Amino acid sequence: LSSSSAASDVYKRQVLWISVLSLAMNDAFRSNDWTAAMEAINWIKHDSTDFRRVCSMAGRSPYYVRERILQGLLDRESEILGTKQRILEGRVNGQRIQ
Repeated sequence: LSSSSAASDVYKRQVLWISVLSLAMNDAFRSNDWTAAMEAINWIKHDSTDFRRVCSMAGRSPYYVRERILQGLLDRESEILGTKQRILEGRVNGQRIQ
């Protein structure tokens, strides 16, 4: 293999793993599927081995990525859990559902 071909292969693999990270971020922050959102949040928040591996394959520091978005993840998690709790209690916007 030529060095430019090898570099191209590395770049293509890196783009693939960046796409995996991007999908996880989208699930965590934008998904209406709360189960998918919470799975993505927990995958990132708990600094799993898989998360670290995907970041490394994407050419990104897992510590940097996690620290940059951690507060947003915690806010999103709180929003989801709070909404679920209000639904279970039969409240919407602070008002009891009749």
